[in-house]
This record gives sequence, structure tokens and C-alpha cells, in this order.
Amino acid sequence: MRLFQVQHAVMEHEGASGDGEAQTRAAGSEVADYDLHRHRLILACQVGFDASWEIDVFGGIRSQIDVAGATVQARIRGNITVQSEREQQAVISYQARVLGALQEVEDALSALTHEQVRRDRLTNATDAAQQAADLSLQLYSAGLRDFRDVLDSQRSLLTLQDSLASTTSSLSTDLVRLYKALGGGWTND
Repeated sequence: MRLFQVQHAVMEHEGASGDGEAQTRAAGSEVADYDLHRHRLILACQVGFDASWEIDVFGGIRSQIDVAGATVQARIRGNITVQSEREQQAVISYQARVLGALQEVEDALSALTHEQVRRDRLTNATDAAQQAADLSLQLYSAGLRDFRDVLDSQRSLLTLQDSLASTTSSLSTDLVRLYKALGGGWTND
């Protein structure tokens, strides 16, 4: 039985007539509109949330969530949990990548610094070996030393020059590794 019919029956029972009847019709049309909105609301809620909603005569709202609604809520909570876990995994993955990139930069810097120190020491040793080879050759020319001493000093100089060239090559490679670890691809403008 519709709300309009219930209210109309109550008004007739109390003996309402005349102006009361006009009021009843006006109230009845409001109730009919109200009832129409109630059906729209029930339909929208059942489609969107699998829950039914009822609006009582006094305008209060009472919700009744059925088993399907509870299932939907459980699925939503499950999806939220899954998405939270995925987010946490993405954060951990991001942190691991950042730490890996920082480790790569640190390793490249360490290798570059080590090679620079080695190159500086080899440069000093090569300069000293060059002076020793020159002195050895002067002493041989003056007849004060054997030629074997000249050969030994030149062999030492050649070994140090070879090590210096190798270190300079490694230094260039380490510099490229550092640029790559830092992202590379930039130019000096």
C-alpha cells in the first residue's frame, strides 16, 4: 500500500473534509513525489552498492545491507589491501633502485679517486726514473758507468711509462663510468 493511500485513509477515518481534503491531496502529492524519489534512491543504491535504502514517512534514512553488499565490501577491503601492498612493494623497489644508483656512483668515485692517486704517484716515479736514466747515460758517456746500468735505468723508465699509460686509460674509463652512474648525457654549453 502506498504512503499516499495510507495517509488518505487515515484522514478519511478522522472525518476530514473540505480544506482538510485539499491538504490531504497536497500532502499526498508530496508523499507521492517522496515515494518516487525513494524508488529512484533504492534503484541507484542497488545498482551502485548492492545495498537497499528505505526512506520512512518521517524522512529518516535506514540502510539495509544484504549479504551481497557485505561481499562487495569484503572485495573492496581486499582490493584496498592488495593496492596497499603493491604500493609498499613499489616504494621498496624504488628505494632499492635509488640505493643501487648511489652505490654505483660511490663505486665509480672511489675507483676514479684511486686511479688519480695512482697516476700522480706514477707520474712522480716516471719523472724520477727519467732523471735516473739521463744521469746513467751521462755517467756512461763519461766512462764512469757500465752500459748495463743505462739499460737497467731505461728498462725501469719504460715499465713506469707503460704503467702510467695504463693508469691514464683506466682513469678515462672510470671517468666515463662516473658520468654514466650520474646519468650522463649532458653537454657543456
